[in-house]
Amino acid sequence: SCALVCRAWRSPAQRVLFHYVTLRDKDMLYSFRELLDASPELGPYVHALELRGYLHVPYSPAVLFPTVIGGRLVNLVEVHLIENLPTLPIHRFLPSLFASCISHIRSLSLYAVIFPSFADFARILHALPDLRELDCQSV
Repeated sequence: SCALVCRAWRSPAQRVLFHYVTLRDKDMLYSFRELLDASPELGPYVHALELRGYLHVPYSPAVLFPTVIGGRLVNLVEVHLIENLPTLPIHRFLPSLFASCISHIRSLSLYAVIFPSFADFARILHALPDLRELDCQSV
């Protein structure tokens, strides 16, 4: 869609298009990584990230995100985790992955996420020292 604007508008258009990114499955995650490899200047445009899918499997975008994308989204401040049905407890590595990659976020939204224990939920919150806003629905 960026090709539909003139060259002078490309950067402003990309800032709008990549402000909020939704990744629904591992294929979208890997495609997004390829895009960032080809155009690393897009990474700083991402401020909000929505990770959808099955959070209880190792190939979930949320579980794979830190290893696939790493620290390329330096301006990321908002993360939305949305579990698809059936809702099962999150993957055991998910809490520790927050500390490694997105510890600087200020806003976290959880929708239909099941934690195996309150300690896992507390670990995620502890790994986010800059967190200012927490939105939990059906957690």
